[in-house]
Amino acid sequence: MKATAAIGTLDLSRLRDPAAVQRAVLFGAGWGLAFGSAMTGLTMMQNGCVCIDEAAWTTATAAIVGVLAFGPLALFGRR
Repeated sequence: MKATAAIGTLDLSRLRDPAAVQRAVLFGAGWGLAFGSAMTGLTMMQNGCVCIDEAAWTTATAAIVGVLAFGPLALFGRR
């Protein structure tokens, strides 16, 4: 019940605001880059070397997931 009430009160007018959409993309991509860098650093500590392909794949995937998962939090978050 609460989920449907929350969806009913969702303010979609922020999707038309370019600054809000930019904030959502930048926040999500920033989270993804930080997470990808942390995972690459962890791999470096464990193995002593880094596979460039794995680092690129991890960072790109984390950035995409960040935009899709955390971007809406920045877009629809309360101020």
